[in-house]
Amino acid sequence: PDYYDKQYRFFDIVVVGAGPSGLQAALSAAESDCEVLLVDENPILGGSLNYARFDAAGNLANSVRDQLVLEVNNHKNITCMSNAVVNAWFADNWLPIICGKRLYKVRAKQIILCTGALEQQAVFHNNDIPGVMMSSAAQRLIHLYAVRPGNVAVIVTGNDDGYANALDLLDAGVTVKAIIDLRDKPNSSALTKAVAKRGIKVQSGYAVYSAKQRNNHLCSVEVRQIIEPGICADDGEIITCDLLSMAVGYTPTYQLACQAGGQLSYDDKTAMFTLSNLPKALQVAGSVNSHWDLQACLAEGARAATIATKALGPHQQPTLGLSLGNGTVPIITGQSLPTPRAKSLLISMKTSPSPILLMPQVMAMSIFNWLNAIQPVVWGPHRAGTRHWRRRDWWQQPPIARSPTPV
Repeated sequence: PDYYDKQYRFFDIVVVGAGPSGLQAALSAAESDCEVLLVDENPILGGSLNYARFDAAGNLANSVRDQLVLEVNNHKNITCMSNAVVNAWFADNWLPIICGKRLYKVRAKQIILCTGALEQQAVFHNNDIPGVMMSSAAQRLIHLYAVRPGNVAVIVTGNDDGYANALDLLDAGVTVKAIIDLRDKPNSSALTKAVAKRGIKVQSGYAVYSAKQRNNHLCSVEVRQIIEPGICADDGEIITCDLLSMAVGYTPTYQLACQAGGQLSYDDKTAMFTLSNLPKALQVAGSVNSHWDLQACLAEGARAATIATKALGPHQQPTLGLSLGNGTVPIITGQSLPTPRAKSLLISMKTSPSPILLMPQVMAMSIFNWLNAIQPVVWGPHRAGTRHWRRRDWWQQPPIARSPTPV
């Protein structure tokens, strides 16, 4: 039979998602001398940088990915887990992470969610037949699997990602007959200008009304003009194609955030979802926080890392010790001394001309420090009589009573 095991791990900061925001968040946190775990469900790091197009030339994503991944892999404070899934969020930042045949039970002081967003499907008749797919799905087929998703394509979009998708399809040898833009006046950007130079027909203020199939595959779409929100014209145009690519909007990957107590809401004015009511020990960054531009996502990762590291406080506490000629014996600081007597002892140690005479007291405090750092914790009545060891940083205050947490 197959063997499955588990392992306990402890980190200062856990970053979930290794896209542009996650990579930047992990680097920024690691530069503050924090122990960082970077988790991603894909076999390679980079997230959307591996398949999405962020500039007209199509070179920006590759260069940014190569630089960030190289720095992450070479940083001593970052541990990477790929092909790993954070299965849930529990109280006190307890994360079960499944990687291969091992379950990692991870405790984190701070969590940064960079889980990205999922594309929304356009609503029209027959929007689920073969040949109708998300624009990100078409890009993944092209860039990750070297598969051409179709021969003749129509793109329906509500943002500039549809234009980036059109350029990727053209580069893959797909004929793009038209871009159906739901907006009345698309933004003038480098992507829209590049599409115009390639001679692609753009119909602004139109929508795909229905799709038709032949031999269980898409054969044409009907396009109609949008008269007012939610209402199309009575007549439309039939465009033959075998691929319809949709880039109409996104939903944050909100599951872990909502398990932590977050609330998902929708803003009609901006047509975007937002997450609120998050716990102080959890940050969100990138497209899960409704930021889509690459530079904005990188800035979001750095911002979240700054908040998380500041919440940790001074990561390296000053250590007092006794000089014995061949090194320094560390002792606990006054912040975590158990009694006023011990505090006065520390003061006398700093001024005593013969510190070696205080070695019995120092040894006693060192033993107390060790017991304070590694202590048995009983988790809940469902495991009565069992003990599980948990490491706790010695400068932290004793834990308060908490609700039972699964083990």
